Amino acid sequence: MSPSLHAVIARRGAASVQPGATPQERFSELLQRIYDGPGERQPWLGALQCIQSDLRASWAALLLRPATAQLPAHIVAAGGPLWLAEDSPFTPGGRFPPGAPFLDLPCDRMLRVENFAADRRAPRHAIGADILVGGAVRVRLRVCRGEKGGPFGEADLRYGEALLPHFRRALEMYFVLAAQQRENQLLAGAVDSLGVGVVLLDECGALLHSNRLADEILRRRDGLRLANAMLACDTPAEDRRLRGAIRTALQRSLEGDAGEGIAVAATRADGSTRLGLLVKPLPPGPLDEGRRRPAVVVFLRDPRHGCQPSQRAVSQLFDLTPVETRLTLEMVAGATLDETAAALQIRRNTARTHLRSIFAKVGVQRQAELVRVILNSVAVMREAP
Repeated sequence: MSPSLHAVIARRGAASVQPGATPQERFSELLQRIYDGPGERQPWLGALQCIQSDLRASWAALLLRPATAQLPAHIVAAGGPLWLAEDSPFTPGGRFPPGAPFLDLPCDRMLRVENFAADRRAPRHAIGADILVGGAVRVRLRVCRGEKGGPFGEADLRYGEALLPHFRRALEMYFVLAAQQRENQLLAGAVDSLGVGVVLLDECGALLHSNRLADEILRRRDGLRLANAMLACDTPAEDRRLRGAIRTALQRSLEGDAGEGIAVAATRADGSTRLGLLVKPLPPGPLDEGRRRPAVVVFLRDPRHGCQPSQRAVSQLFDLTPVETRLTLEMVAGATLDETAAALQIRRNTARTHLRSIFAKVGVQRQAELVRVILNSVAVMREAP
C-alpha cells in the first residue's frame, strides 16, 4: 500500500470495518469488498460505502450503464442526494439532472472532474475515473463533496488510483458472469419453449434441480413422481428400469462417459400415452467435487403437451396466407385432407388447391414431409407463460 493511501486510511478509516483495525487491515477489507462486489444485491455498495467514509465524501457512485431513452441508468451509490437515488435501477427514476459529474474522462486514471454544469443540486468538488472493461465497456467511478467538504487533494487522487486495477478485474468478472447468466437464461428459455422437462440429479441420484416443465409433470404424479428426492415410476417394472438407468448413468458419469442416454417410459394411471424419459450421464467438470454436483440429466417429454407450432411463425417463415396457415396446422396436428376441409368449412378441391400452394412454398411434395419440416422449424418455439 502506498504511503499516501496508508495515510488516507489511517487518518479517516472506514465506518464499515471493525473498530481498531490497522490501516493495512482496513485496506484489505476494502479490496475484499471490491472483489465481493459482483455478488451484492446492489453491486459494490459495500466498497462505495468504504470509499465514501475514507474520503469524507458526500457520496460515491459507480455508473455501470448510462441512461438511454429506453432504459434507466444502472448506477449504485453510497450516500448521495435524492436525485441520484431516483436515477438508480433499484428505485424508479429518470434522467441525470443538470450538473451530474458523469461526463467522459480519460480512462484508467483518477482525476479531478472539472467544468461540469453548475446546479444547486450538483456537487461542488468531484474526482473520478472511467474504467475501461474488456476494451468496450466504460464504467464511471465518481466521488463527490459539497462546499463544506473542501476540494480533494493529491493523496485522495492516489487513493483512488490504487483501487482502479482491482475495480477493473472485479468488473471484468461481473460482466463475464452477467453474460453467462444471460446465456443460461436464454438456453433455459429455449428448452422450455420446446416443451422439454429437465431434471438434474446429484451423485447419489437425488434431485438437484428441475425446470418449470419438469416441475409440472412431477407435481401431477401421473406415471412419474418424486419419492424421497428420487425419481420414481408408478409401475413397478418401469420403476426398476428407471432406477437401473439412473445407476448406469451415475457409473458412466464417474468414468467420464457422456455417451447416448437410456430411454425409459412411464405409464399413466389411465394407461394412455406414456411419458418419455431420456437418462444421460454428466461427466464431472474440472471444478466439480462432492456429492452435490450434477451427475445425471433426465429429459422429460409429455406427448399430450407436445410442441404446437405458432400460427404467426409458420405464416412468416413460409409466406403462407391465413387460410394456408390454418390448413397447415390442421395437417401437422394429424388431420386428413377431408377433416381439414371440414374444419375450415371449405370444399375438398379448394383445400387440395391450397395444399399444392403450401407444398410449393415450403418446398415439399408430401404431407409427411410438410409435418417434418414444420415440426423441425423454429415455429415450434413458443414463449414460456
